[in-house]
Amino acid sequence: MKKSLLVFISIFCLLNFSQAIGQDLSTEANKNNPQEKVELSDGTIQKIDWINHTLLVKHGPLKNMRLPAMTMLFKVQDEKAMRGLKVGDDILFIAEGNMRIVYLEKKK
Repeated sequence: MKKSLLVFISIFCLLNFSQAIGQDLSTEANKNNPQEKVELSDGTIQKIDWINHTLLVKHGPLKNMRLPAMTMLFKVQDEKAMRGLKVGDDILFIAEGNMRIVYLEKKK
């Protein structure tokens, strides 16, 4: 329970911080060179919320957002990408500064 509360508070603070400064948390390199490919992040699904289309993901560093490894809740942009996923699956994904997964694939 305490861990879930800590995760929620962390996400809430990050979302409010990014909105307060009025910018995306993407890297400057991506903004300056739109042809540069964003590196996929890896993670493991800890929890799935099918109704709200969210995943709790324990992930490695998110280089495009300059975030260290941690467990975070992400909204999935295209809920169809969640089909066939289950808790414990290893995934590759791209997340944006609004904590939204814009690309998702199951690791093979």
